[in-house]
Amino acid sequence: MIGDYFRLAVDSIRHRQLRSWLTILGIVIGISLVVTMISLGEGMKGAVSQQLSRFGPDTLVVFPGKEANLFSGFFGGLHLEDDDVDVVKNTKGVDIAFPVLIKTIRIEFGDKDKQTLLHGLPSKESEKFLKDFQGWELADGRWFRDKSNEIVIGFKLAKEGFKEDDKGKEIRLNQKVEIDGEKFTVVGIIASLGEREHDFAGYISLDKLRDIIGSSEKEVTNIDIKAAPGVDPNEVAERIKKNLKRSRDAEDFAVLTSERMGNIAGNIIAVIEVVLLGLAVIALVVGGIGIMNTMYTGVLERTKEIGVMKAIGARNRDIGLIFLMEAGIIGLVGGSIGLAIGVSIAKIVEFIAHQNGLSLLSAYINIWLILFGLGFSFVIGCIAGILPAMQASKLKPVDALRYE
Repeated sequence: MIGDYFRLAVDSIRHRQLRSWLTILGIVIGISLVVTMISLGEGMKGAVSQQLSRFGPDTLVVFPGKEANLFSGFFGGLHLEDDDVDVVKNTKGVDIAFPVLIKTIRIEFGDKDKQTLLHGLPSKESEKFLKDFQGWELADGRWFRDKSNEIVIGFKLAKEGFKEDDKGKEIRLNQKVEIDGEKFTVVGIIASLGEREHDFAGYISLDKLRDIIGSSEKEVTNIDIKAAPGVDPNEVAERIKKNLKRSRDAEDFAVLTSERMGNIAGNIIAVIEVVLLGLAVIALVVGGIGIMNTMYTGVLERTKEIGVMKAIGARNRDIGLIFLMEAGIIGLVGGSIGLAIGVSIAKIVEFIAHQNGLSLLSAYINIWLILFGLGFSFVIGCIAGILPAMQASKLKPVDALRYE
């Protein structure tokens, strides 16, 4: 009996192919958005977790600007200075603290040049911090020395940064690059970190970067900190806040622990997910309304057919079940196509991210996501078909047979 109902529902969809496919399209859009959002959202969470695991629980960073809006520091003219670094170093519970200056500088190699993020760092502290506490490794060479014309570059910058359509050369150890008319020797290449920001960056002495940009001020972009062993990083953060507030006479900075950075990143991802989910819900509501409209039209077109079925013994629930199954099948077909499109979009985004050095961003796809996509689309279809199915089941045989 159920098999007969299923065949009737499928035959009805086939009989009205154009209308059915237009109805299915609404579900396809909604489900593809949902699947893409979940897949990439979980992928981003995994990437963030993996990155934060490198920092360790005892790592802190000081940025200019308010914690609620870190970009206000960079775009609002705020900055940290060497005096702030001294304050942080002298704070109880701080093991290592050093300044980081980041500027976008044009680097020339051969007959090509590239705008690159150049990090100015004190050699000794940064090498220990990055290698011992953040898991950085050199694929080749060594770290630069202070006040020298030496540079360490990211893996992707060395391999791909100066190539166009497979033309150009890779940068190798002991080769020269030119920064603002000054020659620098490549003494180290960092193993890939999976982040474009670092894989396409360069690292030189803090003093040399200040000489290049002609900075008379002792400006720094941020301060990287390692808390002493056995000390609560949150307590260290509070002490740093207190000391810097007193020193700067203003709380125009943010002190972030690795835990707090994870929370901020999680909140940003959550906002993105909510926006995408909102778009997906709107698309699914529109798709559901489309199914409902199609089913109502089907009831009108098949009124005489319903009368005949009832006249030969079909019950109200039989008629309702046929229309409900038809709506569910439309939802399921749309969900299957939307699932395939959503997975494809997520994989394309993953591929593009990997091609651009963001190797940590991956599309998260498993059997539960697939079952969710199919089940959710089927349920949406069934819900949209409830009212039309009820209308069809309540038609009286005599009235239905006389309907024109």
